[in-house]
Amino acid sequence: MSRKTGFSKSIICGFSCVFLTAISLSAQANLVSNGSFETTSLATTGAFGSNVASWSNASGSSEALIFPGVGLQPLYSYSYAVYQPGLSATYTTYGLLGPFPTTSPDGGKYVLSDGDYLNQPISQTISGLTIGNFYQLSFYQALAQLDENLTPQGLVTGYWQVSLGAATQNSQLQKADGTTVVDSFGNLVQSATISPWTLQTMTFQASAATEVLSFLSVGTGLPPMIGLDGVSLEAVPLPAASWLLGSGLLGMITAGARRHRAKA
Repeated sequence: MSRKTGFSKSIICGFSCVFLTAISLSAQANLVSNGSFETTSLATTGAFGSNVASWSNASGSSEALIFPGVGLQPLYSYSYAVYQPGLSATYTTYGLLGPFPTTSPDGGKYVLSDGDYLNQPISQTISGLTIGNFYQLSFYQALAQLDENLTPQGLVTGYWQVSLGAATQNSQLQKADGTTVVDSFGNLVQSATISPWTLQTMTFQASAATEVLSFLSVGTGLPPMIGLDGVSLEAVPLPAASWLLGSGLLGMITAGARRHRAKA
């Protein structure tokens, strides 16, 4: 084998090693377990509580796990009486106002939480973090309005307050309006609206090897139902890693060239 051929093979081998290292850095694993909420002991839509694997949520809170195509009917299909001065009436809750989709972009099951009533954090302990490193959190969020048969229900707002350890960030504020307006001729002039599923991203820096990731719904109006699905937490490749790859490749080529000249 000629020296030139040996040098070429060394360069090719070096490029291959760097390429494989780059792939390993870019292919980060999701540190969240059951981030799509698919593993559950529930057979249909029901209270989130302790029914979803890897996640914790207080019993009796407003968070619900929604099965695709089923909606809120099994959980919120009930009537209740509301008493106000000079008013006694029974209202029926039976679903969501607005054209809310039956599935999220992540597919399968998803979470809905009333951001203004009995809302409690949905949390999970994340392990395997490196102190000082950055991690990108991504998830899907949407906003609709619970139908309590009250007219008009008006504007609702909502977002997720997200925490990783002691650090807290808020997702995008969304708006929806369950009001439906009909003119004097019986024509629909304004229908209920929602905020559709939108991908949210934020970056956290780990302050411990193990941190608690939590989502708390926050909303205003009557009642804001905030959606959550497709939760992912992945390490952000360090800029230094890219520099090391580049400098390592340059050093390898330089060293190979020197050996080639020395043997020539």
